[in-house]
Amino acid sequence: MKKILFLVLFLLAACGQEETPGEEPPADSGEPVITGYVLDMEENSALVVESTAQDFSDTGGQEEFYSAIYFTEMPEEVQLGDRVEVWAEAVAESYPGQAEAQRVEILEPGQPEGAELNEREVITRAIGEHSLDGHAAVSDITFTEGAWTVEFFSFMDEDREEVTVPDTSAGTAEAPGGADYEAFYEERMEMITEELTALEEHLGTYEDSDSWRMDFEEMSRSLSGWISSVTDKEEVPEKYLEVHASFQAAGTTIQEGIDQLSEAVAFGEEAEIEAGKNQLQEGKEELETTRQEYENIS
Repeated sequence: MKKILFLVLFLLAACGQEETPGEEPPADSGEPVITGYVLDMEENSALVVESTAQDFSDTGGQEEFYSAIYFTEMPEEVQLGDRVEVWAEAVAESYPGQAEAQRVEILEPGQPEGAELNEREVITRAIGEHSLDGHAAVSDITFTEGAWTVEFFSFMDEDREEVTVPDTSAGTAEAPGGADYEAFYEERMEMITEELTALEEHLGTYEDSDSWRMDFEEMSRSLSGWISSVTDKEEVPEKYLEVHASFQAAGTTIQEGIDQLSEAVAFGEEAEIEAGKNQLQEGKEELETTRQEYENIS
């Protein structure tokens, strides 16, 4: 039901645009197809979500709409959290769109006076902290007296969530307390377990079709996002260091399975798909070990 609502919202948002969806200016026109933040990365591909919303309410569309495009052939120097301009020849009709990057310009990240962190570093830390569904956009980012506030907006649900990121220049970037980590752990363990189970069930119904692959890609990206929030987390209370290391290892195993499956699914290689499923099962067993370790000390 949520997917249907999402598609309806996307079509309403796009109906006020003069260009046909998917028809973007060519790379040599001088204008980038998108300017936005890199909010997800896999090998040489990256999801870029527009940093400034478009308003289509006058024509019956969304009041706050953020374009999003998955690009392949992204330069190695592009990092998560970067604000970039990207040029491409054509963008496939979907949401997010899909295209091959022809040219990429990395914009200088903002850094207010007195702040130690810049916007890229802040966004990178904040990405794994929000719990919104779908491809959330960064709708606002502000710095005030030693702390940053990043506001995320989910086009799918029209929900907002603010994430506070301490700025180390003010001396406030202390390791989180036990209660903070427990909340972090429990949410991510629940979501990773739930989404991993859903992905395994989907793999059990494998079919060589575009619709099946699109569902697989969407589920994989969502699961990878939760895994990244675990593997990227650095500040952990001493009590939970071993548990978190185990959690990160399990996440890495699962991500390796996802990467293996992504390539196998793209080429319809059923034997490799089975190998990827086995890798996911190994990761699931490691998650169970992590859960037991956590219960033993909490």
